[in-house]
Amino acid sequence: MFSIKEVFLSIKENFDVKKSEIKDLLLISLLLGIGISFTNFNQVDGFVNSIYYLFYHIAIVFITFTFYITGIKVFSSILYYKAKFNVQLIGAFIFFVILWLTNGSLVLGSIIYILIMVIESLIVMRFVEVKNKLLKDFRSNKRKIFAYCFNFSPIIDKRINKEKRSKFSDIGWNYFFGFLFVLILYTIILKSPFYNTGNEYVIANYFILWFIIYNLIPYPPQAGIYILFSGRSRYIFILSLITIYLLLIHFLSTFSVILISILISLLILYFYFHHFEIHY
Repeated sequence: MFSIKEVFLSIKENFDVKKSEIKDLLLISLLLGIGISFTNFNQVDGFVNSIYYLFYHIAIVFITFTFYITGIKVFSSILYYKAKFNVQLIGAFIFFVILWLTNGSLVLGSIIYILIMVIESLIVMRFVEVKNKLLKDFRSNKRKIFAYCFNFSPIIDKRINKEKRSKFSDIGWNYFFGFLFVLILYTIILKSPFYNTGNEYVIANYFILWFIIYNLIPYPPQAGIYILFSGRSRYIFILSLITIYLLLIHFLSTFSVILISILISLLILYFYFHHFEIHY
């Protein structure tokens, strides 16, 4: 267990942001922001409004990623891990082109992109024979496979203090903490008194909702696959908790939703473990 003083000292000593991470954050904000703004180009009148929505989308992407990366880095620092955010240019450019071709549709663009990545992964596994290397690299903390993919999540490396042994389960909780920060952002916007006064707030939460769902999908190299590999029960619990929270937060108070989400998720976990996991 950590004391409050130890937590703050650990964050102070281990939390850092490199220039390369800031550059990659700006790059992904520009590419995704411009990509999803294609949706509004045909729906808004005037050049000024088009430019406004362009910069607005870029800002939303930047803020969402900042919350997500910060959450992961904070929790990683507490557990003496290093988390570094980097963008794979090829994958990012492919995703941008897909958004351009689909008129900025995040849903359709994501489906097409995932299919491309799945096909590419199968080809690599077949001809380079890395099928067994996947789980091996995850368990040995060499999480740099599928580097050709467009990775939204910071790569969590070995522990800073080598005397403390790396735990694979820690990786899943690190990414979960990133999702918690994004959920906080989603809730702040949703509960804002100005939420129903403008289209901008709805656009912001639509992107955040997509961001959460997309990253929870368990395919390499997104956060979902790390959480799943850290434990099936853990993935079921986190998936249930986030899903229930997102469904209920529109109708109930934040405190009530937190309690209900935890209770229902624990019940789902109990049911899953005793009917499925216990047989393995």
